[in-house]
Amino acid sequence: MGELELGDDAYGDATTIGYEAAGALSAGDVVAINGGQVTTADDTTDTNPIGVVSSSVEGTVEAGDDVQVHVNGSGVVANVAASITAGTELAVSATEGQLAAGSGGFEALSGEGAASGLNIGASLPANGAVTKLP
Repeated sequence: MGELELGDDAYGDATTIGYEAAGALSAGDVVAINGGQVTTADDTTDTNPIGVVSSSVEGTVEAGDDVQVHVNGSGVVANVAASITAGTELAVSATEGQLAAGSGGFEALSGEGAASGLNIGASLPANGAVTKLP
């Protein structure tokens, strides 16, 4: 299978919707809704994440672009903080668009950059982990 990318749906069971971007977004970013558009989620301003930007985006999404967002699923590769390990509960972090350890309802099914123990037959990028969305 090779290497999964940020924003990939590792198992093909994610529900994905289209939304307008409020600003620059990249695949794998955790997003929230603000003013009727999706924006990177963080632990200060946009604290209610709805999903993860799909890998179907090419390059960086700009304000006003349509973007595909995974809103549920059990195998989405999300942007996570370094050293996250499998089994860690995740929440939005101080870094925009990234998950870190916390009680936000996301679950790390793999470690950051490592698919050890996870039967997906693929490797993961740095700052990427297979996650279960809330």
